Amino acid sequence: NSSIIVIPALNEVGTIEQVVSSLLRYGDVLVVDDGSHDSTAEVATLAGAMVVVNKNNLGYDGALNVGFQFAKLNKYEKMISFDADGQLPNCAVPNFINALDQNTALVLGIRNCIPRSSEKLFAKFCNKILGLQDPFCGMKAYNLAFCQRIESFDEYKSLGTYLCLRLILAGYSFKAINITVSDRNGVPRMGRRIQAELKLLRALTFGALLIAKSLIFRKLKTHKGL
Repeated sequence: NSSIIVIPALNEVGTIEQVVSSLLRYGDVLVVDDGSHDSTAEVATLAGAMVVVNKNNLGYDGALNVGFQFAKLNKYEKMISFDADGQLPNCAVPNFINALDQNTALVLGIRNCIPRSSEKLFAKFCNKILGLQDPFCGMKAYNLAFCQRIESFDEYKSLGTYLCLRLILAGYSFKAINITVSDRNGVPRMGRRIQAELKLLRALTFGALLIAKSLIFRKLKTHKGL
């Protein structure tokens, strides 16, 4: 199969079976169990997913990086990131894959509801500067042919934004697809509201710096060329 769907999972035994089962028709499914204390890995395996278990918790981006390296090593052409909590719409996956088939480097989901203030702030900033409307959406698709020179999915705990920012700042084409998310049951992976906001603020700060440095470098390069 040319497509792999990567699902970072931490203690998601309540939803992982349904999520995996709903995605198998669209490509290979890899669950990266990020040090769960429940039977997430066992349930995901029985549901039909390939499973990699991190002995230590690497965090959301660390788990995605494991999937990214797995996808490149096994020569997949497309990688789709997907959440384990059941909020994202599996029916949208074919639209993401079809968009990649049109020689697009990156496809990003735009959620119908962005829940946190930090996410909304970074979304406004990225939309104004890059035309990127929902950088923290967990559903993204990558054409791995454009990622061969990029060694890591993440370099600063970006909460899933580093690789997409790198591709967009490099000038590669990207598309956005509107998706409708469901409500989550239980505590989000990022923790309670204040904890989550702090993680998001850190990620958006480093993301804004990455964007600013890239744009400044581009301007200086253009100026020297003149």
